[in-house]
Parts: sequence; structure tokens; C-alpha cells
Amino acid sequence: GITENPGTTSVSSCICPPRTYDDGKGSCVPIEEGMRDDLSGMSLTSLTLEEGFWRTDATSSDVRSCVTPEACVGGNDTDTTCRDGHTGPYCALCVDEYNLDPFMLCQKCSSSKRDLIFTAVVVVLVVLTFFGLNHFVKKKLGRGKRGKEIWKRCKNGVKILFASGQITASLPNVMPQVSLPENFEKVVEKTQFLNVNLFTLVPMGCFAGSRFNFYTKSVAMTMLVIILCAVLVLLAFFRKKPHLYTAAIAITYMTLPTITTTVFGMFPCDEFDNGSSFLRSDLSIDCNAEGRGAWELYGYLMVAIFPVGVTLLYFVLLFRMRDRLRGDDRMNDERLRGLVFLWEPYKKEYWWWEVFETLRR
Repeated sequence: GITENPGTTSVSSCICPPRTYDDGKGSCVPIEEGMRDDLSGMSLTSLTLEEGFWRTDATSSDVRSCVTPEACVGGNDTDTTCRDGHTGPYCALCVDEYNLDPFMLCQKCSSSKRDLIFTAVVVVLVVLTFFGLNHFVKKKLGRGKRGKEIWKRCKNGVKILFASGQITASLPNVMPQVSLPENFEKVVEKTQFLNVNLFTLVPMGCFAGSRFNFYTKSVAMTMLVIILCAVLVLLAFFRKKPHLYTAAIAITYMTLPTITTTVFGMFPCDEFDNGSSFLRSDLSIDCNAEGRGAWELYGYLMVAIFPVGVTLLYFVLLFRMRDRLRGDDRMNDERLRGLVFLWEPYKKEYWWWEVFETLRR
């Protein structure tokens, strides 16, 4: 050790040198990742953390990197190590009047509501552009073979762009610790609507507060899609309208990546040195709380229905029609009209390719 003041001989003036800290037992121990290495005299209760790190309380030596590094400002006071608007484990929760943005940073509700209005306008413009393009192609090129071929290419191009955009928009959730260029972050933020996740677009933390947690969001998201698809399938069956089957398949296609990420988030919990354990996807949820087992069962059920079930359904639907899909007249085959979303973009020998694309996404 060293002394706090040069020349002193008092034992009480002994302090730990840089790159070490007093463990509370009279020993200077080496610092760990996340602790400042340029300060002397640090003790367990006065540890100074670097930005991007967090610990449970002033008696903890378990220093962890934050899920969102920008949320943790560091320092030696565990009550002020979180950025404004942040609180809780890893500084990953929002205080009242704040809401998590797509990059897991807490923004004031006034700002979140402005972003909601902007996103709504963008969505409306995209929908109007799509239908406008449809009208233009059919009016200018007619409903003949040439017009249908051009419209087919347009639809397939939009589908590819949509799938690519979904992958881009999901980056903050899939890799939250990866820093993105500022300009790219703005692009990702403005394309969140491609994830078809209403609860990311709408600042639910501002409207419902802590009552709307990860469990509530998971149930709302999954049941909404299940009910909507069930209604469309029933209408298609009783009213003999194949295009409603196509609509149901399109809904599962658009929502599958987001729902898959969500349902897998039902399982992992982080345990801390004070005995607490919280759900990694929502650190306000106590994994030791009563009823946790029921939510895990719900998660397993949704995994069976969506990432496993939907992909398997695509394969079964296509496999049953494989001979017709390989036929030269498949574009005019009435029995294939309800599945057109799954096979139209691909050559007839690759009738199964959408299953591969679904697994890739």
C-alpha cells in the first residue's frame, strides 16, 4: 500500500495504490474489468466504475458490463451511476415519464410521442405508395400478361426489401452492445415499423407504465396474430376466398422474426450477488416470483407455435402441392392461389425455397 499523505507514518493513512482497492478486509486486491485503474485509495464501498459498467450496491465487488453501455455513466455512487431517466439492474429500466426507445435508451415521453406521430405518417405513406403503384401498373400496363409480370416483380422486390429491412431494424435487440454509426442509428430507428411490433412503435411505458411489462407484451403480441390469422382462415374457408389464406400467411411472414425474438426472451434470467434474479428481457420481472413456471410454459408453447410451427406449416403446405408447383401452368392453378405468397417469387424447381428463407430470417 501507500500513504494518503507523503511522509506520514500512521497506519490509518495507508491506502491502496492505483489498480487495486481495499476489499474491506484490510487487503489491497487487484481491480477487475470496469473499475477505474488510475485512482488510488479506492475501497469496496467507494469503488469508481468506468462508463458502461454497473454493480448492485456499494458492498458488491461483482462489476458487470451494462446491456446498453450508454445507460451507465459510471462513478462511485451506486445511486447515480445510471443515465438520466434510467434505473434498476444494469440501468436498463426507465423511471416514470420515460420510455425505452428501440436502442434501449430511456427517452422522455414527449419525445417518444413525437416519434410515434412521425412513424405513423411514414407507415401511411408506405401503404399509399404500395397501393398507388398497384393502381399505376394496372392502369398503364393493363391486366394482361405484361402488366401481371411487372406487378409480380414489384411485389417480389418489396418482399425482399421488407425482409432485409427487418433484419436491419432488429439489430438493436439482437446485438444491443454493438455500437452503430450515428447516421445508421437514425435509419434503424426510422425503420422500426418493419418489425411489425406495435409495442415498439407505441410508447407503452408512457401510457401504461410498469403495468405493461414483457409478459403482457408477449401475450398481446402472440394472441393478436393467432386470433387474426384464425379469423382470416375461417373466412377464407367458409366464403371460398383464397386470397384470405394468402393474407394470413403474409401476416405470419411479417411478424415471425419479431415474435420469435420475443418468445425466446421469456427464458433467460440474470442472477446477482445479492440473491436476486431478473428476466434479461425485462429486468423489472423477478424470476424468483410466484407464477414464473406458468410463464415459462407459455413461452414453450409459443416457441412450438411460431418459430417451429409456422416454419413446419410452410413446408407441409408446399410439400403437399409440390407436383402442382412444378407444373408449367401453376400461375393459373386455382388450388395454388392461397399459397401464392410462399412460392411466386421462386422458380418452379425451387418451390421449397421460402422454407429456407424463413429459417434464415
